[in-house]
Amino acid sequence: MTIPPRYAPCFVLQKAQVLCVIWFEDALWHHGVPTCVFDLYLLVRDIDLAAEVLLNKGWKDAPPPTKFTFNFLDPHPEIARRRLDAPGANEINPPGEVSPEPATTVLLKAADFKFPAEKFAPTPASLEGYFPPLPVLTDALIDSLLDAPHDCRLQSYMALQLSYLYGYVCELKEQSFSKVIKYENRQFHHDALSGVSVGTLPIITIERQVRDELRKECRMEGRLSTSTTAPLRRVASIEAITRYSALKEAELVRKMPQY
Repeated sequence: MTIPPRYAPCFVLQKAQVLCVIWFEDALWHHGVPTCVFDLYLLVRDIDLAAEVLLNKGWKDAPPPTKFTFNFLDPHPEIARRRLDAPGANEINPPGEVSPEPATTVLLKAADFKFPAEKFAPTPASLEGYFPPLPVLTDALIDSLLDAPHDCRLQSYMALQLSYLYGYVCELKEQSFSKVIKYENRQFHHDALSGVSVGTLPIITIERQVRDELRKECRMEGRLSTSTTAPLRRVASIEAITRYSALKEAELVRKMPQY
């Protein structure tokens, strides 16, 4: 099997029995978003262990970003990460193209980005296995957006990732897709499909409250949040009115056409 140089770290980690999953722009690209790719982001369980494996195979710690570059993680020193360089350089690519050159690899802790440990592919048979399934990616990005500190760079970046997914990936728009994401995220999903600007601050606040209520409902009823059979129970009438009023006040509800 030919290993694309960009994704060589995945196979090196696999040989050392260190599980990883490809994240952010590369994951979006894999699912059909015509995005540029930059650094290669990998989610791992243990950043230090993964870094040690790559360092032993020739990777080196990347120099600190210059003052002329900016990364969405820069304002968030609380988020653990490790940046490693392989030989070669990665340039910004045209939309829909993945650089064949080695890139800076950024190791991130899976738990920090809401990726469930049980969703790691233990022994991927091909490169395909290192990319997250679309439902898992969608759930993790929704949770990352709703749980991020309010009005911060990380939150804006998660909103951007989700806007790309909902804007370009047709599978998300299929009626059956809502059944394969977590129950607690289905209202967010329906709102995103209906045209609500789910990445704006007023709506994020509302969506977080609704998500938490649905999560609480799952716990009270003893239902798994990943249940594919339970229909989404709409928010109680008074809550629905309040929620709609907030959406309308923020001028983010799609207006009905006038005839």
